[in-house]
Amino acid sequence: MDAKPTTAKAFVSAFAILTIWAALADVPFFRLEGPDDAFYLEVGHLWARGLPPYLAAFDVKPPGFFALLALVDVVVGPHLETLRAIAVLFTALAATALYFLARDAAGRPAGVLCAVLYPVVFEIYGDAAYAPLCALTIVAFLAALSRAPLLARAAMSGLAIGAAATVKQTAALAALALLVVLLRAADAPNRRAGAAAAFVGAASLPPLAFLAYFAAIGAVVPLLTDVVALALNRPTSAAESITFWQGFARLAYLQAPLLPITVAAVAGLFGRSERTNAIPIGAIALWLAAEVVALLAQHAISPYYLTPALAPLLLLAAIGLTKIPDAGKSWMGVAKPALFGAVAIVAVTALRGAHVVSHALAADDRATLGAKAAIESTRPDPTDRLLVVSRGGLIYGASGLDPPTPYYEWAQTLCDFPGAGLPRLAEAIASRPRYLVVADRSKRYPCEQDSQWALVDDALRTSYRLLARADGDYDFYEVYQRK
Repeated sequence: MDAKPTTAKAFVSAFAILTIWAALADVPFFRLEGPDDAFYLEVGHLWARGLPPYLAAFDVKPPGFFALLALVDVVVGPHLETLRAIAVLFTALAATALYFLARDAAGRPAGVLCAVLYPVVFEIYGDAAYAPLCALTIVAFLAALSRAPLLARAAMSGLAIGAAATVKQTAALAALALLVVLLRAADAPNRRAGAAAAFVGAASLPPLAFLAYFAAIGAVVPLLTDVVALALNRPTSAAESITFWQGFARLAYLQAPLLPITVAAVAGLFGRSERTNAIPIGAIALWLAAEVVALLAQHAISPYYLTPALAPLLLLAAIGLTKIPDAGKSWMGVAKPALFGAVAIVAVTALRGAHVVSHALAADDRATLGAKAAIESTRPDPTDRLLVVSRGGLIYGASGLDPPTPYYEWAQTLCDFPGAGLPRLAEAIASRPRYLVVADRSKRYPCEQDSQWALVDDALRTSYRLLARADGDYDFYEVYQRK
């Protein structure tokens, strides 16, 4: 089966339709605040005001996603709805690229199946930062496996995967898979050196652009310390307490709701078929292998880490469905993927989606606005500082007050996170911020340390008075003011 050309008009039309579908799939999760959502927004907000990450904020992620949030923040400000909209648009982009890949690999019904399944599964497993990572990776493979000339494919796929690497370092493993796919293409003999040069050169552009920016502001060392050195220590940190071998059990647990998709993917990988695929199964298998290696290298700590593997898994599952005999009935070509899609959605929604919704905290606007009102009642000066000790990071943007020291996500300071932990929390408290906010302590993370809370309690007892308790629908925030 020859791959059909993907026109710009067809791509835009599919993207428009799938944006609507991705938004509908997001409805049950729209008001849920992910563990890192407030942190993402505040880092982007700080950068939009000239306070870049690795100097004014700490994280082990590369700067790509924060740069995107900073650009959006300039226009609309730090709002949770904005973050969700960005995630929906990139999820739609991923589903669109996946549609054309699956269509060329196994036919139009398979393309529709993958495009419908992807937003549902991603919404259940992913978060906002992983939406652009996955979308850019899928676009990179769509470019590499397209009908464009070899050098054009190499340059386009390299640029896309290079952009993905500025969102998450693990995209480098997908980049290696892409390079192998390009060099093994039918039109690659005698042109491999040129293709490799085009791919590596294009892939280097986005990271080098950020490196040049941070060099210009004298922040290369903090950038490399956080994004390279500390990021490599993340999986083995005490905050995670998950060994490499335990990561295999975590992987089995995370993919259990995806069992129907996994079984179909195995059939796609090993089953017999007379179909000649325009997209080599080996290329998809290599892609999936790269993502699984990345997942295990991170000890499968978070369900987010599974999301880059969803696209190749769905592609192989779609191919597996085409290997089921049709019994000579043409309608089976549509019925098989429709029935399979329904089963897969029910399985992942019942086994994983219900757990996510029941255990997640909704964005508590009432508590956030109550904390903001309590702070504003004391007429804060713009130079005053606020330290949100635990949940409640949205209060920074709502109140307009900055953290007292470089910004750390609260779990990074309450847990023993590499490069953060007790020393950074002690620095923040020692800087004497005017306000401290503490969320409902009954909802503690297992990794939170008693030593950190002892430090907080000592400061509250000796230097702060309770200003107000902001009760919400799901949480409450105790707002303290310095005596």
